[in-house]
Amino acid sequence: MSVTIGIVGLGSIGRRHARCLKDVGVDRVVALRSGRGAARELPSDLSFVVEERDAERFWSSSLDGVIVATPTALHGEALTRVASVPGLPALVEKPLVAHRSELTDAVVAAADRIRVAYCLRFHPLVRAVHAILADEGARLGRVVRAQLSFGQHLPKFHPDADYRTEYSARRDLGGGVLRTISHELDLVLHWMGRLASVTGDVARLSDLEIDVDDSVALVLRTKCGAQVMVDLDYLSPSYRRHGWIQGTRGRLDYSFTEGVVRFTPYDGAAIELHRAGEVPFDFYRAQMNDFLDFVSGRASAAATLSDSLHLLKVMELAERAERAEVVE
Repeated sequence: MSVTIGIVGLGSIGRRHARCLKDVGVDRVVALRSGRGAARELPSDLSFVVEERDAERFWSSSLDGVIVATPTALHGEALTRVASVPGLPALVEKPLVAHRSELTDAVVAAADRIRVAYCLRFHPLVRAVHAILADEGARLGRVVRAQLSFGQHLPKFHPDADYRTEYSARRDLGGGVLRTISHELDLVLHWMGRLASVTGDVARLSDLEIDVDDSVALVLRTKCGAQVMVDLDYLSPSYRRHGWIQGTRGRLDYSFTEGVVRFTPYDGAAIELHRAGEVPFDFYRAQMNDFLDFVSGRASAAATLSDSLHLLKVMELAERAERAEVVE
């Protein structure tokens, strides 16, 4: 494929994007590297990547699209550069930025050419649930309640790295479980629409050597009136990602670890609606194909800048949620 895609940042996520680009046939990848990251040299399977250390040369080169894969706290700076290059499409890692104040007016004005990499939208399980919900509630009925959960012990995210230095563990890099694992908030938006209110507790509860939140418990209300609970943590000994959606005709359960979606009607037994063993990187490749469509001027299923600004507002409100003291 005769396109040139730039990648800003070549840490673990940037390297994964580079591999996926190669897998889907992109013949030229240029990476802007600061040299400040932990990975000083690229592994041999990334020898096709052209490394660039000069930011001005990178941004003035003939890029067809760019992927922003730096730590969250640096997204705003990179997006400002994206906005300064006329017509340049961009895919930025989630979350969009750490705080809405980091976005310039120029970036907001360039919203139609920016998408956000909430990659679970491209997972077959997520697509299966989306199709069921999009069918005008024919099977599930009107959605009234839901719960979405994620948990994994932070040191197990990247076992070969010191978790204390990773962006997910550092406030100065935009980390914390609320932002790092904001996938579940995006799934609420993707499946059930925009949110009307949020309350909850965002806290650091563990003995992990971090300065960010490691536990999140939120209660959301969608604009359609559904009550949604979101539970995220850096504490679970083993990986968990699962949930349920309650409708007026029954309940939908999903599990990423099982790769299963089941529906249980009020008047019958559970029915398995979807089962698929996860193939590593397949949904990342699907995300990359979607971005290449976007680069070519076609429609994209990725999260928009508007979607992601909505989620950032929800996160910021959750952090400021007031707690009432229990008075005996």
